Amino acid sequence: MSNRLLGKGIIITGGTSGIGEDAVYRCLKEGAHVVFTGRDKTRSDAVLKHAKEISQHVKFFKQDVTNEEDWINLAKYSQTFLPDLDGLLNNAGTFEVGPIEDLTLDSFESIMNLNVNSIFLGLKHILPIMRKNKKGVVLNNASLSGLVGHEHCVAYCTSKAAAIQLGNVAALEAAKDKVRVLSLAPGPVWNSMLADRFGDNPETKQYFIDTQPYKELCVPKHISDAIVFFMSDQARYITGTAVKIDCGRGAD
Repeated sequence: MSNRLLGKGIIITGGTSGIGEDAVYRCLKEGAHVVFTGRDKTRSDAVLKHAKEISQHVKFFKQDVTNEEDWINLAKYSQTFLPDLDGLLNNAGTFEVGPIEDLTLDSFESIMNLNVNSIFLGLKHILPIMRKNKKGVVLNNASLSGLVGHEHCVAYCTSKAAAIQLGNVAALEAAKDKVRVLSLAPGPVWNSMLADRFGDNPETKQYFIDTQPYKELCVPKHISDAIVFFMSDQARYITGTAVKIDCGRGAD
């Protein structure tokens, strides 16, 4: 690895599986100090064990990202462990599929709460620290679904579009303090969430390969590659935008 994040302090929400888990390992390999969060104790123990095999500069913080008090406590905790607060990956999220008429209001609000309110709270309580320090990067893990509509994904598409706009507005507000904010817009990424929802079998994987112009299966590592770059100083002029990482799926 190239140590592109050497000495940087980074918070990663939803760090116990999928993209978040891989991002924990990749950031550590690149020299970062990491605090990752989640709600599942069993999964967090396993991730922390593997993470410490890479670097001792890692801690787990139990967090409900929709709870404001947890964000306040995370901000305080991170400043005691991290050498500085250089990055936040707002990664925690969820999705549900089904026709509009079958989606309950409770389900719609629950998805919006996790996918949108959590990002708002992260920006509200972490961004001021970065702005005071005159440096930092916030990456919101949105989705291609925030840029284009997908049938039977109304709550997910709506929430991810909102996540992108949260990032755009925050980028404008924070720019004068040399803090960058941008969104990642991955297409389908093969992870436990997709496998649990659609089935962990060769046929399902082939479906996701066939629907991408690039004809490859995107996995968390491919998103972590982008996360490392955008967290690094190499991306210091990139802010206020959503970057598609979708094997060409959204090109039309």
